[in-house]
Amino acid sequence: MTRLPESALHRIWERHSVLLPRLRTRDGRAVRIIRAGTPNPDSGPDFLGAVLRIGATTFRGDVEIHTTSAGWHHHHHHTDPRYNRVILHVVAEDPDNSPAACTASGRRLPVLILPAIVPHTAVLGSDRDRLVASCVMRLQSNGDPRAMLAR
Repeated sequence: MTRLPESALHRIWERHSVLLPRLRTRDGRAVRIIRAGTPNPDSGPDFLGAVLRIGATTFRGDVEIHTTSAGWHHHHHHTDPRYNRVILHVVAEDPDNSPAACTASGRRLPVLILPAIVPHTAVLGSDRDRLVASCVMRLQSNGDPRAMLAR
């Protein structure tokens, strides 16, 4: 499988409407994105001020995105207090032996695996859905999605 670059995962998260309605955490809880948050241009979590409904609870906080679930530990976020407000860890791949992502304060984070929920053209019904799915898949490249839609 070709690994999505982290920049593509960021674009998919920002355009979260293509992800609805199948979002589920690794442990099976439904996820509804109320507000995806604001991209963080500085160090720290990738998106700030997100509002998410995970299961029956609404959370306000930050979102961190990595290509694999191991990125949380590789980047030492588990010891960095700037990541204590993270409410969701979004990843493209989640190997079975990945340790749970925990904040420096000890809180365990839910994990959302993007490839499991990014629409695939073969399972979508409408032409619009197929076009959106095709554009999402093309976001793997660094092209501008608006230019792609214009074409």
